[in-house]
Amino acid sequence: MKMGKIALKLCLSLVLLFSLSGMVLGNELNSGAIRLKFNGEPLKTIHPLWQERGVMMISLSDFCDSLGASFSYLPSSGRINVYHKNKTLNLQVGQDKLLGLKETIKIGGKPLVREGAVYLPLRGLAHLLGEDVAWSAAKQEVDITTPVSKWAFVFNSQSVKGKAGEAAQQFIPLKAELITSLRENDLDGDGVQEVVVGYKTKQNRVGIIVLKKEEDSFRKVWQKEDRYAYGLNDLLLADINNDGKDEIILGWLYGVSAGAALEIITWQNGQFDSIYANGYHRLEVGDFNQDGKLEMALWQKDTGEYYQINTYNWDGDRFVVANQSYSSYFTKAVDYYQQLAKNDGQSRLLDYYLADAYQKAANNLEALKFAQRGLAIEGSSPTDAIFWLLEGKVAYGMQRYQESIANYQKALVAFSLAASVLPEAHWGLAQNFLALGNQEKALKEIKEAINLGNGWEGYQKAKEILLNQPKH
Repeated sequence: MKMGKIALKLCLSLVLLFSLSGMVLGNELNSGAIRLKFNGEPLKTIHPLWQERGVMMISLSDFCDSLGASFSYLPSSGRINVYHKNKTLNLQVGQDKLLGLKETIKIGGKPLVREGAVYLPLRGLAHLLGEDVAWSAAKQEVDITTPVSKWAFVFNSQSVKGKAGEAAQQFIPLKAELITSLRENDLDGDGVQEVVVGYKTKQNRVGIIVLKKEEDSFRKVWQKEDRYAYGLNDLLLADINNDGKDEIILGWLYGVSAGAALEIITWQNGQFDSIYANGYHRLEVGDFNQDGKLEMALWQKDTGEYYQINTYNWDGDRFVVANQSYSSYFTKAVDYYQQLAKNDGQSRLLDYYLADAYQKAANNLEALKFAQRGLAIEGSSPTDAIFWLLEGKVAYGMQRYQESIANYQKALVAFSLAASVLPEAHWGLAQNFLALGNQEKALKEIKEAINLGNGWEGYQKAKEILLNQPKH
């Protein structure tokens, strides 16, 4: 079952090899005393830094969390996917290569697996993801830093007088046309509004430009194009990460079937930078629970008129799935699938999505009814394991913990869960064990889940549980 194409949703506790090339590490180095920072800010880590034959090791879950990246790992195939901003890297355990979309890149060392966690060379991987690494032997500190991008600088120092639309027309490529209306707000927090507009060239290149108002004129300060897009599905300005200034929310349109590529761009560290990417077919931004903060909902096409629907919020580091916090939003999903049922009639797929919508809307009785009915219909899509996973969530919501455990265990034994949902089964088991007071089994399942990805709902809570465990 397809659970979304660009999933930039999951990141486990892979654990990353930290290759300090060009640095001599003495045997007297105490790994437990080494501190990790990101852009100068200290980080809390689940796993301590350690050495392997003179190479420093660091947990990829800690690394990914610091960058706002995500990853998934499927032990049965050894496949690792790393998602950072708008970059996707693929890795195969046992090889020393990152397999990109168009090239294979050496990473300077083979991935290792130790106690369920995967380790990789940090320096090479960090550079591939656009990050720098600094080491201070005196302070025993490692600092992962984001370099200033060329996009931070002015493309054209020339100012154009007149209205914003007239200035935009002069700054876009020759013979290009504006394809959106002007969006205006203060994007960098300096009290002066910026203007954002989308354009398309005669060669079908699609892009956006950002103009800065200077008294009676405008200056272009940023520009970006996507050579694969043929239009813009969305162009919004909204404070989606609650930092007090608006972000640029872009939907690069690839096609009716392929949908759009979401990219969220913010001003940080003195530059415009991407902080999130994902695929979608329908986007909604709003305050879903009336708490004064914005969230977003992504509808990602599965097949036909069926969508995987999830809500996301900003957790301080990245966007995470947060369906339980916005159950009221999913009444829309229930209504959508109920209307679809009037037209399409009953099917295994429809019953699954009705059950999924009801579960996310916190109506567990209806969710259980449709899950059981759908599972009884012959077919392979969705798989039985996906139904059992859903029934595990429903039973947990009804406080039927033993029943929930049995469903999660059946789903895991089936060996058919995709990497994107595999951690959910282990986290579901952990929640049940916590409810039953079995701390030892809960911690075991939490560690399993974190070793498989970090994009699942509940990841931050699970991480806090591990961080609050007594240190031995």
